Amino acid sequence: MLKTIIEDARKILTLENVVPLSTLPVVGVEVEEDFGTDGEDALRVWIMIPDDTPDEAITGQATLDLKYGIRKMLIREGIELFPYVSLRTETERKEDLEDRNA
Repeated sequence: MLKTIIEDARKILTLENVVPLSTLPVVGVEVEEDFGTDGEDALRVWIMIPDDTPDEAITGQATLDLKYGIRKMLIREGIELFPYVSLRTETERKEDLEDRNA
């Protein structure tokens, strides 16, 4: 069942659907299984932004709006798992994946 929910979340949180939620220049979206601090099933949503995104563009409000929009979209589609949303530059995400696979 969890695998199905993850697959459904991936179908919902496409780049095409996430870009309009953000004032940040989103260039990629990945969804993975995760667990909350209480051990409950959750989602990890990786939002990739370009490497050259200026720091001043990454405001608290921009991040909050994006996280809220993602949560609202998932709930509207019947997915109740909490999404832990993380912003990464393209290079940071590539390095994350290389470290995981090392």
